[in-house]
Amino acid sequence: MHSWRRLLLGAFAAVLTAGLVAGVPAANAIGNPDVKMRDNSSDTGAEPSSGPVWSSPDIRVCDTPSYCAADVEVTPGLTYYVFVTLNNTGERETSGRLHLYYTEAGGNATWPTDWVAINTPVADTVLAPGVNPPIMIPWTLPGDWVHFCLLARWVSKTDPMPVEGPSTVTNTSASNNIVWHNVVTHGPFDPGDHFKAPFMIANPGRKPDRACLLVEPSGERPFIGPGTMLVDIGPALFERWKAAGGQAKGFKQVGETQFQAVDPRRSLLCGITLNPKDRFALIFDFAGTKDAAGNAFVVNAIQTNAQGEDQGGVEYRLSFKG
Repeated sequence: MHSWRRLLLGAFAAVLTAGLVAGVPAANAIGNPDVKMRDNSSDTGAEPSSGPVWSSPDIRVCDTPSYCAADVEVTPGLTYYVFVTLNNTGERETSGRLHLYYTEAGGNATWPTDWVAINTPVADTVLAPGVNPPIMIPWTLPGDWVHFCLLARWVSKTDPMPVEGPSTVTNTSASNNIVWHNVVTHGPFDPGDHFKAPFMIANPGRKPDRACLLVEPSGERPFIGPGTMLVDIGPALFERWKAAGGQAKGFKQVGETQFQAVDPRRSLLCGITLNPKDRFALIFDFAGTKDAAGNAFVVNAIQTNAQGEDQGGVEYRLSFKG
């Protein structure tokens, strides 16, 4: 073959390759289905996401089959309706199945062993391009169930799930197909009444970890002051905490294994040793003073590691009678 022909064919191949590289993936990126759910209200869809991954606004719990303005307080044994909103960012419809799970409210839950499946649609759901109407899933709470976390997973052949490991936090952050909703709503209740709530801390890893408990308000209105919050970590974790140096900032010990949050902005209990697969329940005790009357507060309780990295938490929404 003459050299000029080889050069011409090479140039044509280069142009064709450039067109494929520059044009086809861009078209696929726009046209192919990509279903997304938000980890938090500021989630842009980037993977991994940033910010808390345990308070998704795309999951909501209502007490009627009609979509409600906010999560309702739940009662064991009654039926509620979980709504999940999915956004198909592609240009054509897609299909898949929504799977929903629950576990005890708390931090670093292990996937899949800590999660219990809730009945979900047995047939594929078809999603049009854009934000779709919320999918409603009835859920009857177990007879002794009050404080829960919910996990939604969209499974579709056209929108494959990344590899999932034991950490629910890591899985949720890495995938738009997974969202986590840890919200406990209570009230309105009388100032002076006590509201007790369990909070699970866990270590899904293969090595011991030093866990911390962080308590802080969400928004500008601190609960500590108008209200009080105590946490009982129990004898076993107290001994581990003490053996690790007994680190506390913004908490003061008020009982044998009880601590009271005294800093309105940030209370931290650190150095709680968790062995692999450990899972313990802490008990929170919330109460309001007369200054809480007629007000609502949001308190975040978060499990972190020794480096301060978020490992899951619960948003407590508390309201008081006027």
